[in-house]
Amino acid sequence: MTPRRLVILTLVVIIAGVAGTTVLGPGLWTATRDAGTDSISILDYAGRNVTLPKNPHRIVSLSGDITEILYAIGAEEKIVGVDRYSSYPAGALNKTNVGTSSALNLETMVSLQPDLVIIWSYQTGVIPALEQNNITVVVIDAVSIDDMLDTIRFIGSVCGNPEGAEALASNMSSSIDSIRAKTGNLSDAERPLVYFEGMTAFRSYNANTFTNDLISIAGGINLAANESQRYPTLSSEYIILMDPDVIIVISSGASVDEIKARSGWQGISAVKDGRVYEIDVKWISSNPRLVLGIEQVARLLHPELFG
Repeated sequence: MTPRRLVILTLVVIIAGVAGTTVLGPGLWTATRDAGTDSISILDYAGRNVTLPKNPHRIVSLSGDITEILYAIGAEEKIVGVDRYSSYPAGALNKTNVGTSSALNLETMVSLQPDLVIIWSYQTGVIPALEQNNITVVVIDAVSIDDMLDTIRFIGSVCGNPEGAEALASNMSSSIDSIRAKTGNLSDAERPLVYFEGMTAFRSYNANTFTNDLISIAGGINLAANESQRYPTLSSEYIILMDPDVIIVISSGASVDEIKARSGWQGISAVKDGRVYEIDVKWISSNPRLVLGIEQVARLLHPELFG
């Protein structure tokens, strides 16, 4: 058992009621629960000491991905507010819209009287305004798929839904393991070189991203893995020189036809062989549908293995 998995199991024991215990959680997280109180003290991903109810009942999510996780672990009835991008599942559209972390409707937020707001690490600019109104904020983050599974468990622990979170993470892990079982023994020669493009032209993902994990698990080699920036912008000339076997672009970026029509790209193997594909942006995001993205990419890279 890895240290990370041991940490998660220990956290579950604490949730069950062991008093006065502190453990390390995923990333920088720690949690302390005391049987004699109604609160939990945590050190969140941003290194902030936060005290919140053991079982929050009024939660606001400032991310569509967080909203999806909350629904998937069975905490939807606790959600009183969501950001404007929370559109899945359909029930999220019926929750009160509080704007976004960069354009927050603070009056609406305060009126909801949340006992917990959950945000990603890139949204920390909103913390001062919320804390000035005595609103508790917990920061999360994840830079890999394993981190994502631990993040789901952590969200379940702070929301009082550990069983639902463990079930979700375990199901996702099982699906991912079934893909790894087919691709894990592929040699480098059997793994296609993949250029994965984001919303902005020529912008890709290095080794420290979900996308790199997705490509690797699906049986490919990430063209931008060794770039120093997490989201590098590559030159068209470099991509042509590297000659990727497969090109994948997310749904909110350039179209497949636009990719194929780029100057000089007609000689790239992926274009010549008709292996330029589009994938739903929400299938490569930090939410439960990430498993669908891995499955789709695996089928695109290795139809001989996945049909």
